Amino acid sequence: MTIRIIGKRLFRFAALLLIILVIFLLSLGIFHFITKESADDYLPAGAQAYLEIESFRDFYEDVIDLKALEIVLSQDEWSQFFQTVLDFKNNQYSQSFLFQQLLNLRTSIIIHEDYSPSLIIDPRFKGMFTRLIPMFINKIRDDKLAVTISSSGEDTLYTLTYNNESEYHIYFNENLIFISLNRENLLSIIEAGNSGEGNLTRHNLEKIDRVTVKNSILDMYLKTDSLLRGFAESESSFGKIFTLADFPSYASVSLALSNKQIDIKSSADIIAQTELFNDFLAYEASSLGVIKTLPDSTNIYSSVNFKSFSDLYRILLTLQDEFVLEDYDNLLKFLSGMTSEEILFSWTGSEAGFFSIETAPEPVIYIKIDDAGKLDEVLTSIDKSVVLNVSDSLVLNNVRINQFEYTPLLKAGMTLAKKSSTLPFYIQFKDYLFLSMNPETLAQLVRKEQKGELLLKEKTYKSITERIPKNANFFFFYDLNSTMPRFIAENKLLSQLLQEYEKGVISLFYTEDKITFNLSAESSGSQRTTLFPGYPKDAEGINSPVIAADVSGGDSIELIYLNKKNQMLINDLTNTPLADYSFDQEGFLSLMPDGDLLYNDREGGLFKINGEGEIISPYPQFTEAKDSFSPVYTEKGMIFYSSLSEEIQHYSYRGILLDTIGVDKIVFSRPLLVDDKLFYYPKSLMGTVYGTTLSGEDLSGWPQNAMGISFGTPFQFENSIGFLTQKGDLNLWDEEGNSAEGFPVKLTGVYYSTPVSLSGKKECIAAISSDGLVSLIGKQGELLTTRYFENMTGKDIKITVYKPEGGGDDILILYGGSNYLTALNSNLQVLSGFPVKGFRKPTFADINKDGSIELISAGYDNKIYIYTLRTEL
Repeated sequence: MTIRIIGKRLFRFAALLLIILVIFLLSLGIFHFITKESADDYLPAGAQAYLEIESFRDFYEDVIDLKALEIVLSQDEWSQFFQTVLDFKNNQYSQSFLFQQLLNLRTSIIIHEDYSPSLIIDPRFKGMFTRLIPMFINKIRDDKLAVTISSSGEDTLYTLTYNNESEYHIYFNENLIFISLNRENLLSIIEAGNSGEGNLTRHNLEKIDRVTVKNSILDMYLKTDSLLRGFAESESSFGKIFTLADFPSYASVSLALSNKQIDIKSSADIIAQTELFNDFLAYEASSLGVIKTLPDSTNIYSSVNFKSFSDLYRILLTLQDEFVLEDYDNLLKFLSGMTSEEILFSWTGSEAGFFSIETAPEPVIYIKIDDAGKLDEVLTSIDKSVVLNVSDSLVLNNVRINQFEYTPLLKAGMTLAKKSSTLPFYIQFKDYLFLSMNPETLAQLVRKEQKGELLLKEKTYKSITERIPKNANFFFFYDLNSTMPRFIAENKLLSQLLQEYEKGVISLFYTEDKITFNLSAESSGSQRTTLFPGYPKDAEGINSPVIAADVSGGDSIELIYLNKKNQMLINDLTNTPLADYSFDQEGFLSLMPDGDLLYNDREGGLFKINGEGEIISPYPQFTEAKDSFSPVYTEKGMIFYSSLSEEIQHYSYRGILLDTIGVDKIVFSRPLLVDDKLFYYPKSLMGTVYGTTLSGEDLSGWPQNAMGISFGTPFQFENSIGFLTQKGDLNLWDEEGNSAEGFPVKLTGVYYSTPVSLSGKKECIAAISSDGLVSLIGKQGELLTTRYFENMTGKDIKITVYKPEGGGDDILILYGGSNYLTALNSNLQVLSGFPVKGFRKPTFADINKDGSIELISAGYDNKIYIYTLRTEL
């Protein structure tokens, strides 16, 4: 038999096998599509909730990397679970192709009456192989995993027991896989499907408004009466609200979620239980009119739109037994000559709410005027009362502002009693009454409306509200990209979540038989800061900047700092101590080029320490570098100052003295190292700046006199050496000691901080005075721009610069003047999200290795603050 004949037979055999395999797969596929079941047919009666996840892989990927989830889990009660989640995200198996494919399943989740879950998994086209699983599942042999087979009628159930504790009940039917933690719940699902009573129609899911949002990752149906039963049974006024209406069916909820955007839409049937409440619901809200007057600087805007505020008040009276305005009508009649009904409801329209603008913390309350004549009567009665008067004497920017004032008699009585309070200002404008404690905001409202600078035209408002109906009974818009109102900032969890989705809108509207809720929020993607999950953290007695580095040799970043007991602490990202080391003398802590830590104390002791808090040989070394600054690292070693021998000393990395430079005056500030050249300033009235080699030889053209004492040190600007005196003389020399063209420059103010150099769009020098004046000076000595920062003043205020590793413009950071850091761009504009809390010089690092840079700083309130810079600065 020839090789050719053998080859032909093998080819025919392989072709026959391939044909058989194709026929088998085709037949299996046809059988799968003919017999496949739908998870929708297996919803048992009484289920509390029903969740549909189109792709569990998409759901997992969206949720596992969700910054908002990190914020919630980083709360103290979730800290251990949060660390587990972080570990899992970085685990190689969670990123594997096989794991990702296993997750690519359509999953339905049923929440039963006992609130335990059951899963119905539909593998889609892979479901044709589901029928083969029972052939292999009973062959599982494992020390920790046992399989038990049982039956219920004609159905076969499998129970997987893991480690003699956890039980998982499994059922296979055609293409579907059923998994439950409770056998009875699994049987109820099977019964619902077998009896034909498990379809959606029977449980009213088809009758309700099945809402959905674009790119939904989760659709769910919640049994409304069970969900609200706990509130309805409450004896509080809030609980009594649920006695006004019944929610007879399921609520439909659709969710789209990512780090960039969140959309939620929900709808539920409602039946009023009283004629008064039914009449109140029978109102179709119109578009909100106040938006036509709000300025484009509005960052929060909330509105309610009801049929009648008088009817709302009467409804609330049925829920509240204690306080009733009519009980005070006699007193009101005596003081103002009017009843509560006349004062509050005789003139009000259907719309009311509040808004705030970025530059003012006080909100503006507004109420639509339905009857201007009635309002005039109310204001006239108030002005004639024995308690209040109305004044219209204030004019701001050609806008007349009214104010409520105490009568002279009452004001005198309050003065004697040493009591004082401020009453609001108000204006009547465009069919609305606006009230605020800040008259400038009211004036700005009018002026911006006259110029057409309205929120309605602002791009942010348009983009965030385009997915939400405007005819809402309740409407809330916020844009917190620049400022965070005090009442929100005081709630740590809420403020952090809103910083993640800093632009959003919430709306709620109802009809006689339906209530609908919408939420749409997004991240701007602009430059901003958000608190890192779990921070700030307490750090008792912290006494140094925070070093963020991998000193343990692992995959994570550690936080290292000193406390007031001269103790160095090495903590993980949750601020849990990993190691520590105590020193006898005060000193400086720094990170060496090789990644270890160096501590140099005031007496000349040098200590090299690893990430376990252990001294590395041949350290400690005890040198003459007494009263030194923190080390300047060179290619060969470290530069210190010795007040004992009045020398600048150069030591090797093993602590051996290499060279000395004699100086006749004390050197308080760290020298500037440029290549192998050293520039330093010994304290003197002449401001003499020296330039030498590392061996102490004077450079050609040096020293140079700056003609004034300084609290700073030389700095580098491109290829030149700069120096700023206390009285504001800014000098710039080349490396040969020649003054640059246009220098020296006289700056306004007193200076205690060393200037910094900026590169990028503007190549310039930045300096800050003790009274908060920041100046940018160009290459020719020209003053580019200045700006005062009144909250960043004093001798301790300093300036530093952050240079992004991936390129981009440098960012100025002001620190040390208060417990706040301010970041500025090259136009001296404050970056969004700033100022933030922190006092000491900040450190920058990608501490969780997600591609975003974190800013780390210690506050003088004994806390460590970490902020994520969501985009590259």
